[in-house]
Amino acid sequence: MNVIWARSVAILISLVVVAVGVYFLAGGIPALLVMTTALVCLVAFHLFQINRLWKVLDAPAYGEIPSALGLWGEVYYRLHRLVKRWRLQVLQVEQQHTRFIQAIQLRPTAC
Repeated sequence: MNVIWARSVAILISLVVVAVGVYFLAGGIPALLVMTTALVCLVAFHLFQINRLWKVLDAPAYGEIPSALGLWGEVYYRLHRLVKRWRLQVLQVEQQHTRFIQAIQLRPTAC
C-alpha cells in the first residue's frame, strides 16, 4: 500500500474512532453530526488543495510551489523536486547547445 492510501485510511479510521467515542458519550445523532462535519471539512480541504495545484500547473512559468500539510505537502514537495530536476536538465542541454555553437563558430571555414 502506498503512502497516500495508508495516510487516507489512517485519517478515516481516526474519524471513525472519534465518532464512536462521541456515540458512546452523547449518542447517535451527535456522532453522525461529528462524522459528517469532519468529512465535509476533509472534502473542502482537498478541494482547496486541488484548486491550488491547478493554479500551479496552469501557471505559464515556474513559480513558487505552495506548502501544505499532510498528503498535499508530500505532493507539492515531489512536484517541486520534479520541476527542479527538469530545470537542471534544461540548463545542461542549453550549456551543451552553447558549447556546440561556439565550436561551430571557431571551426575554420572551407574555401
